[in-house]
Amino acid sequence: MSLETILPILGDLTNAERDEVIKSCRMHNGMASKNETIKGTEEDEHIYSAMVQAIKSVIPGAQPMPFHVFRRSNAWGYYQKQITYLNLFVETNFPDLTLVERRALYVIIFEVIVSHLKEFRIPIKPKVIAQNFQTVESLWEKSFPGYIACGMAQAVIRSRVNG
Repeated sequence: MSLETILPILGDLTNAERDEVIKSCRMHNGMASKNETIKGTEEDEHIYSAMVQAIKSVIPGAQPMPFHVFRRSNAWGYYQKQITYLNLFVETNFPDLTLVERRALYVIIFEVIVSHLKEFRIPIKPKVIAQNFQTVESLWEKSFPGYIACGMAQAVIRSRVNG
């Protein structure tokens, strides 16, 4: 059943109530527009969790700091300044991802960054990864040349989600 089918059935809702129903339905179905993504520290925690997953997949045995420690570290302020570059890349190139696909994309992005850092023997730390948020687009293009332009990037993300 689509939102267009549900909304007339609900009767006379205020605009705020209608927006809340739409948001709830989208979140329930795993879909969120770029304006309805998880906000604040919860989103940061999901992004950091993807970063940790990527670090562990590229460097077996690595033990990055937990999120609550990361938030109190000096890397947190730098992360907050740099996250806009990462979000801009994601929202510009992948605006219609579900939350699960978005999480998979973050893991892929962080694996690309971590592999790049490892290639040049640069220490793999959250702050260093955040310093490379500005280079995400070029690193992505280096790892997946032409994938965004031809639409194959979505296939890479879906393959990661579906296993």
